[in-house]
Amino acid sequence: MDPAVWKDSINYSAIVLAIGVISAYPLYRIWRTRQEDRLNFSIYTAMDDLDVLGRRSSPNRMMGTAVIVGGSITGLLAARVCADHFERVVILEADEGADTEFPAAAESKRDAHGNLNYVSRRARVAQTFEIHLYQPFALLALRRLIPDFDESFIDAGGRIEPWSFNAYWSGVKIGVPKSRYIKGRGLPKHHNIPKEDLPDTIWCTRANLEPFLRREIMDSYPGIEFMKATVTSLTQGDSGAINGVVYTPKGQKSTKTMTPSFVVDCTGHSKAGVKWLEHLGIGPVPQVSYDPLQRYVTVWFKLDEEKFLNLPIPKEVRGLDCCFYAFEDSSLGGRLLWASNGENGTFGLSFGGFGIPSEELPKTPEELKDFYREFKTFSGKPMDDWYYDLVDYLSQDGGWERAHYEECKIPPCVYVKYHEVASTLPRNFVALGDAVMRLSPIYGLGVTKGVLGAVTLAGALDKVHGRTIPENFARDMMISLDKRTGWSWDQAKISDYGYETTIPCEGESLDEGAPMRAAIKEFLQLTTVDEEAKARFYYPRLWIYPNSTMLSERVFGMIAARIAAKNK
Repeated sequence: MDPAVWKDSINYSAIVLAIGVISAYPLYRIWRTRQEDRLNFSIYTAMDDLDVLGRRSSPNRMMGTAVIVGGSITGLLAARVCADHFERVVILEADEGADTEFPAAAESKRDAHGNLNYVSRRARVAQTFEIHLYQPFALLALRRLIPDFDESFIDAGGRIEPWSFNAYWSGVKIGVPKSRYIKGRGLPKHHNIPKEDLPDTIWCTRANLEPFLRREIMDSYPGIEFMKATVTSLTQGDSGAINGVVYTPKGQKSTKTMTPSFVVDCTGHSKAGVKWLEHLGIGPVPQVSYDPLQRYVTVWFKLDEEKFLNLPIPKEVRGLDCCFYAFEDSSLGGRLLWASNGENGTFGLSFGGFGIPSEELPKTPEELKDFYREFKTFSGKPMDDWYYDLVDYLSQDGGWERAHYEECKIPPCVYVKYHEVASTLPRNFVALGDAVMRLSPIYGLGVTKGVLGAVTLAGALDKVHGRTIPENFARDMMISLDKRTGWSWDQAKISDYGYETTIPCEGESLDEGAPMRAAIKEFLQLTTVDEEAKARFYYPRLWIYPNSTMLSERVFGMIAARIAAKNK
């Protein structure tokens, strides 16, 4: 074979491999099943399962008690789902601060600057006061799970607005598509997909959302019991099912045992289910972990109405809850910055990134402006000047000194691969949310991932027409959950491995995924000049489309051509 032809053949193979992880699974698999996936949303999304929320197809509930271990957001939603399917539901929550209201009311909860708005007793919950990025799928689910959701949520201080924000990738504007219809052809249809081109989502802090959900769910479904207790272990019966939840009530020393029909592990970062199962001789449950070494600071400013209205923000982004989000490409650095509207008259500046030590994070307005000034762009040109004006405006008259300064160190990312040992799981035990997968928060997948888990659980329970959990329930449930969320682990890890300070999974190197990162960069660049590419990048990330819709023959060809041109 001629050497030039051989080299071109190798380059083409590299191109195909490079683009492989843009979607949920390797591109080759998606390419072969793309048409099938477009018609069957239930394979890789939970859109079909939205239809069963709030009801049970079978005329009788399942017997006994569903025990939800962990009463945070995912646990609350799991309890709400189980209330439709079981005679009794009990939440066991170890954190005494789980019932914290927002804003804090007691004088003892004031922070060092006298602010009531920024004190939480949830020491184990990071980013409590950040405005989170929730995908529209979360809103679709919450509207079905909570009566009169929109009205109650807005009354509680939340906002329902389009999923749109002002984002820059090393100076390149990440645009929002004008329509999901591309040259007269739309993306796949589904009866649960919102009709709006920019679907709505919820905007609020964790400090507001969690108490809101707890109040609404507990008030609307009094059959759900909430107990402050620490679960220490599980027991297993002769049939292999979990037949006991051993717990210690808050303030007591002796343990008690509750007999469950069903157990859901929503213990978050502690991943307690792994320990419980391994004590029963089940496992080991495989886990993988890497550390992107992310750290950032948020400075929250309390503003009166006049000062809020006069913020020096460009008119075109003033109405956005996240009016500024910028991240450096991994080839240029690891800085992140964003600015967002908070709640109760607050406005936040956040900054940090990958591999940045605590001592290098800005501590003063001038240091923050220097941090922004050093932000690297592809063009080499500086970012917009208005950010400097914003920092000065918020800091004037002692504003910085009165603000609440909060530093956050993001823990390592972990994936507990229950799906790989699904056949060994007790039939009446499942895990959801961060108890299965903890990702970097910069991708905005955490809470939505928990919502999707609860919806997947609803779909699985609705298929049970008897009054007891069937033999293969846990196996099928955890495999289904991996199909719907496993792609997010792959994509986040590939992106995070681009930063040289990331500590990779054991046995892996940061070179892993390099061709895929190159392909994703070409895709991002393409979205700035091509409307179809922009739409196919934007809509699947809302968790309402299968990831396979990210690629069409045309977009695939353009990405491959761009990579081929660079490889010449």
